[in-house]
Amino acid sequence: MQTDSPLTALGFHNDGHTIVVGTLYGGLNVYDLRAYANVKISLKGHENSQINFIDFIKPEGPRVSTLSSRFKYRLLFLKKKKRIK
Repeated sequence: MQTDSPLTALGFHNDGHTIVVGTLYGGLNVYDLRAYANVKISLKGHENSQINFIDFIKPEGPRVSTLSSRFKYRLLFLKKKKRIK
């Protein structure tokens, strides 16, 4: 697994093979651990702000919440690469 910037947060989905990593510069990458060499989805979670926290929203679904170093909260819908809040 390679990234363009240092990793600062990690979230595991309860399916056992999907993870989301947050970067120092606000990026989010979704990986499938069965084929982790390739990024499944890549998006900007927080512009130029370190991601400190990632959690999948329960019940099971393609939504993830993040918190930046500037204490900004984001809710992201991963399948459509769309920020909800």
